[in-house]
Amino acid sequence: MVYGAALATAFGGVPPLGGKRRAGRKRELLMYYVYILQSVEFQRYYVGHTDDVSRRLAEHNSGHTPSTKPYAPWRIVYTESYTTKQDAYKRERQIKSYKGGRAFKALLNNTVGGVA
Repeated sequence: MVYGAALATAFGGVPPLGGKRRAGRKRELLMYYVYILQSVEFQRYYVGHTDDVSRRLAEHNSGHTPSTKPYAPWRIVYTESYTTKQDAYKRERQIKSYKGGRAFKALLNNTVGGVA
């Protein structure tokens, strides 16, 4: 289930931008994303939010995030988009509250092979 004004993309998709406008760019709108990463080598997941999923994945994989550095490389397994940072943060906290539980597994299982 996707909440609010979210659009979910599964398995490595990076959604287009929308929402607030970025400074210096006339037509490009800013969206915020909740993302779930999976460690390629370990049975670990990481949940976060950002305004640029590709940049954030690169930061995780290059060791710029201390909490994810030992488990790199990472791959994107789930994203949801939101028009406000507050909505993305709320959803991140919600997903983290059931991380590892039935709801977390159901979220990941509902994305297998397509859009949630």
